Amino acid sequence: PIHTAPLILESVKSRFELRETRDVAYLYRHLHDRLERAERTDAIGKQIHAVEERLIAERALRPVGLRIVAQRRT
Repeated sequence: PIHTAPLILESVKSRFELRETRDVAYLYRHLHDRLERAERTDAIGKQIHAVEERLIAERALRPVGLRIVAQRRT
């Protein structure tokens, strides 16, 4: 099952103090993991990431990743 960002954040906030949340690129990871392992795999992954970042900046693509920085509650 795919969980929504609000559901994930609600769960994290129940145990941690949120420091930062940000929408980020993620599709490149999905594609990179499906490439055959070869010398150029990392270079191709970096190119895919650069294209995704550019499309996000141009608002042609919505970021699908969620970066969460949190700290344990004391």
